Amino acid sequence: MTPSPRPSVLRRSALAALVLASGLLGACGGGGGAPDPITVDRLAYGRLSTFTITGTNLTSGVSFNVSGCDGRAALAGGTATQQQFTCTPNAGYQVRVGVSSGGAEFYNASFDVPVPQVTLVTTLGTVVVALDPTKVKLTVDNFLAYVNSGFYNGTIFHRQIKDFVVQGGGFTGVAATTLTPQAPLRANIALETNLGLSNLRGSIAMARGTANNSANSQFYFNAVDNAGLDYSSDSSPGYAVFGRVVSGQAVLDAMNGVPTRSVGPFANVPVTNIVLQTATQTQ
Repeated sequence: MTPSPRPSVLRRSALAALVLASGLLGACGGGGGAPDPITVDRLAYGRLSTFTITGTNLTSGVSFNVSGCDGRAALAGGTATQQQFTCTPNAGYQVRVGVSSGGAEFYNASFDVPVPQVTLVTTLGTVVVALDPTKVKLTVDNFLAYVNSGFYNGTIFHRQIKDFVVQGGGFTGVAATTLTPQAPLRANIALETNLGLSNLRGSIAMARGTANNSANSQFYFNAVDNAGLDYSSDSSPGYAVFGRVVSGQAVLDAMNGVPTRSVGPFANVPVTNIVLQTATQTQ
């Protein structure tokens, strides 16, 4: 395992120098300088990440304090020279790990969490979206849960309205005079609007029914600026934007130009299926 990335911020107090000198946290290995006493492997928002603390006497009155990361759990097999724990980074984009002995913190490291990204591979090309859990955490967490479960793989973009939206995330194909639904895995979520994100061209937002809190798995891309879909009042709360396209806008433009038809009660269905082959959290 090659731990990465290196911490973005490292701090040592005056006490740290004394403790390091006594060998509680120290370097091992040679060449090219000593490794960091605290490292992390596979750091990603909403994904289980593994932290490693290296030193000596780590089982004798040494404690680890973590912020910006949920569900910390120590891994079995820790020794006096190495301890590991897992946790899931939350919406702060930074995880801080502090090491204490005798009630005093003598070392800490802060790790930058990358902005979460999802790569959507479709039959018309690849689209990459960056998500914003700092503003709409509930919506982002819901979308990532569907992504990481594989729910979206093999679904279709079932609604395409020229110069308006491209919508998907709820059906797997066309069957005679109807669409084949993909049964949702999770309960509906609360609506998160009026939080600083707008239905601009290239943004991704949650589709919903007439009830405010009815969004589930379906999402849409804005093909143009659609300010009319934003919050305007409590009686017209709009639709929750939760990210934006960072690569593949031309693919969305191509989607927004395909011919459509009606399939039973469903209008604006692409004549040729646009399949979302895979949806993967890639950052």
